[in-house]
Amino acid sequence: MSVSGLQSVVQNTDTFSNVDGGIYQSYICNLDDVTDITFTSGVLTGITVGTVGSFKKFVFDDDNSAFYNQEGSFSGTRFTNAQSAFMKFSGLSAARATAADCARQAYRVIAFHFLNDCSVMVQGVEEGAGCDSANFKHSRVPARIAPSVKSNTSDTESALEFSITSEARSIVPVDPTTITSAVLDAL
Repeated sequence: MSVSGLQSVVQNTDTFSNVDGGIYQSYICNLDDVTDITFTSGVLTGITVGTVGSFKKFVFDDDNSAFYNQEGSFSGTRFTNAQSAFMKFSGLSAARATAADCARQAYRVIAFHFLNDCSVMVQGVEEGAGCDSANFKHSRVPARIAPSVKSNTSDTESALEFSITSEARSIVPVDPTTITSAVLDAL
């Protein structure tokens, strides 16, 4: 029996020069600031915002703790994709406490995560007409940032931590040649 839409995945036939896991930087903005997203054959290839400077860059500790995972599951025939990202910034200050408070107030965000294997993943948005007839919509459960400000103990370090969670209806591929850090810096 043929299943429509299946594509072969054969280990050792693709050449990957880097298969390191984890993320090293993320760009995040409020989804309400996004005016358009372009998809080409189901791949996110472009994004437009209403105001320059909408995307904020986050470069976190290089300690192998940052990640972005997408865990798929079915409930009957309904597919969901639990999305979670984690990032840690060592040290605390009044500025970081303010950043944490601002982050918790963002209701729907879009996050581009840059992975150590040189790929780019997106969280918080999907292709398809939303209720406002745009060609994109927020994920089924919108992406939100849950900040934590941790003093920890004298045996460890203080830190600001962000956990971003959402639940999507699909997995959204991103073209790393058109969605680059330089493009997002300009947005």
